[in-house]
Amino acid sequence: MSSRRSERLIDTPPFVVQERAAVVEAIALFEKGAADFADYLILGLARAEGASALLTFDKRLLKTAGCQLP
Repeated sequence: MSSRRSERLIDTPPFVVQERAAVVEAIALFEKGAADFADYLILGLARAEGASALLTFDKRLLKTAGCQLP
């Protein structure tokens, strides 16, 4: 699914998205990356809260900028 279609999807009722920017970022990263959508969403939410890095053991997610081993 393309990012544009995904963005339209999250804007349709009955979906309620509280952190829209984080969800849009997660969708874009998921479409290009190797990690799971949930991992990208966690990263997006961490960034939205001002985190400079997300600590993870997920080898696929570690390929994403802003992720590092604990």
